[in-house]
Amino acid sequence: NSFASGSSLRSVKNKELCPVTGYLSDISVDYQLSSTVLGKGHYGCVRECTHRVTRKRYACKSIDKSKIGRLDHLQREVYLLSKTN
Repeated sequence: NSFASGSSLRSVKNKELCPVTGYLSDISVDYQLSSTVLGKGHYGCVRECTHRVTRKRYACKSIDKSKIGRLDHLQREVYLLSKTN
């Protein structure tokens, strides 16, 4: 699953709540994800993505949730990323 920093609320396809962000979304609806990996870390990787409407480019961090031991760590990571831009 992915999170794009600096974006507005994404299209919600499912009314079920996500335990991390509070909503579920499909990032590919609003963004085109590059296959090129810009960087890798312990929990995932970073790729370039482009907003489909504005064509503005962002970095998109994909996090492997199976590597997160505690939900609050993932919630903090998402919170910190949401504050960058």
